[in-house]
Amino acid sequence: MKLNRTRNLLFMPILLSLIVAVIGLAGLSISQRAARAQEEATIYIPLAMNKAFIPPPETIMILTPGNGSTVTSPIHISGEADPTFEQTLVVHVLDANGDVLAEEPTTIQADLGERGPYELDLHLDLDTEENIFIQVFDVSARDDNIIHLSSVVVTFSPDGPEDIFVREPYREVISIIQPQMGEVISGGSLNVHGFGLASFEQTLVVEVQDEEGDVIAQEPVIVDSPEWGIPGFFQVDIAYSVTYAQPGRIVVRDISPAHGDNVHLTSVEVTLHP
Repeated sequence: MKLNRTRNLLFMPILLSLIVAVIGLAGLSISQRAARAQEEATIYIPLAMNKAFIPPPETIMILTPGNGSTVTSPIHISGEADPTFEQTLVVHVLDANGDVLAEEPTTIQADLGERGPYELDLHLDLDTEENIFIQVFDVSARDDNIIHLSSVVVTFSPDGPEDIFVREPYREVISIIQPQMGEVISGGSLNVHGFGLASFEQTLVVEVQDEEGDVIAQEPVIVDSPEWGIPGFFQVDIAYSVTYAQPGRIVVRDISPAHGDNVHLTSVEVTLHP
């Protein structure tokens, strides 16, 4: 009896959080409810499934507009992010085919090396109502590759009205647990282990990039999760080949089946040895 009571006390905060999340769905459209339900799952399910691992705060948060919002031009985009090279982020807007409709840089409003907020108003010249994909990402100063990316899908309505969902701060969508940042990899093989959410068929893609940013190894990996929309652990062994010690990068990507571009991307910098 005492053990059961202790277990109930441990899970009570999680249960209360889930209740609050469900109550918060009232008054939202179906698409907004689906988007918010997925986002709340990203935050709370890891706590319930595995108390030993809680993802860190999302590296690049998009807080407005949230998934399922309806926007007009200019689109007000805001959030917060970890420090980047010269505190710069890049924003892309894609159409359903993955074509870039708009691109604009923005700056994290914090001292160099500090996490902080960002925002911009992005003008979009469209005369039809359609789904668009907003990506916010960080680019490597070493090779110009994307090293972290977050995205949302919203509806663009040229004549409005707007219906903006403001998202609460959330945890990392894809976390690489192993290897860790700065780790030295040798022997021509490595094990990539992490926790994350896959948007299509529970599949993520893991890449090894060399010092030039070229992909030298790639493997799909299945997220071990009971159903779509629920994050889980993933693990894969990847063979690679380099002829000398060099900087490298391990990348995990969630690729959209709709437009073929990134839904989310995370990475860690490593050193690759033969």
